[in-house]
Amino acid sequence: MRYYTDLCEQSFAVDVGPDGEVIISGTSYRVDLRSIDGKALYSILLNDRSYEVTVEPGEGGAYNIFIQGELYAVKVLDELHKRLQRIESRVHGPAGELPVKAPMPGLVVAVPVEEGTAVKSGQPVIILEAMKMENEIRAPRAGTVKAIRVAKGQAVNKDEALVILE
Repeated sequence: MRYYTDLCEQSFAVDVGPDGEVIISGTSYRVDLRSIDGKALYSILLNDRSYEVTVEPGEGGAYNIFIQGELYAVKVLDELHKRLQRIESRVHGPAGELPVKAPMPGLVVAVPVEEGTAVKSGQPVIILEAMKMENEIRAPRAGTVKAIRVAKGQAVNKDEALVILE
C-alpha cells in the first residue's frame, strides 16, 4: 500500500509491502515494528538497527514522533486522502492561526523566535526540556509568529499552546 508523508517541508512516497519491506522515495528498507506498551511506545528495527520511538496523535491529522531526542510532526496520508487533500488545498489553501502545542509536560529552556518572526516549516520555535532531554519543538508549517505564550524557565503541560503561528 502507498502512503504519503510530509516532514519538514519535504514529501515522501512510502510503499509498504507485506514482508516488512518499506520503500521510501525509491530506497528499500527492511523494517520490523513492534508495540512495546500497547499505546504510544514502539520498537523499530530498521535495516538491523534498533530504535525506540514514541508516536502520538498531533494536530490536523499529524503524528508527533519522538526519536533519538528529536520531536517531529509527521503527516501521513493514504492515496485517497492525499487526492482529497490536493482538491481541498486548491479550494482553501493553508491559512489561519495555528497553535504550536507542547507534546509533553516539560520546562521551557529557550525561545529562539520573537513575535513577528517569519518561520519555515520545521524551524525550532521552542526548546523544551522533558524526560531529562532537550527537545526542539518545531513549526508544523511556514508562517509568522503571532504570539508567544510561554517564557524561558516556565513549566508547561501537555497540549498547552506555546506559540501561535499565522
